[in-house]
Amino acid sequence: MKLYYFPPSPNTRKVHAVAIHLQLPIDLKLVDLEKREQHNPEFIQLNPTGRTPVLQDGDFILWGSTAIMQYLASQVPNSLWSENPQIRADIMRW
Repeated sequence: MKLYYFPPSPNTRKVHAVAIHLQLPIDLKLVDLEKREQHNPEFIQLNPTGRTPVLQDGDFILWGSTAIMQYLASQVPNSLWSENPQIRADIMRW
């Protein structure tokens, strides 16, 4: 999996923290927002909003930090994302 990220971004940091916590192998790809790299055509193809973070897992592209964290947490059994749908719904509520 590749994570397109900008380290100062709080949304990027929380996604990266989840990946580290779950010990998932992530290939980090810097998108330097200060150099406006988020407007490069290659990045806009990944995320039309031009925002980080973006996760690429094979052909699957996902943006939005909450969605990415849920996706990562669904990859391995853990205490962050329950198998119980009611508990997951309660997590989403907050």
